Amino acid sequence: MIVTKAIGKVHDYGKLVMFSHTIFSLSFAVIAMLLASGGIPEWSVVFWIMVAFFKC
Repeated sequence: MIVTKAIGKVHDYGKLVMFSHTIFSLSFAVIAMLLASGGIPEWSVVFWIMVAFFKC
């Protein structure tokens, strides 16, 4: 019962956020990150940029 309810909430949230749009725009975020840093930034910077990207 609890698992079914949780899965339903995740499904509803996924439809709300449109996860496929997030994945599509990920390439643009990565390109912007590489251009802004002038190369490959440190892993900690990449991590925080991805956290910020998926949070919004």
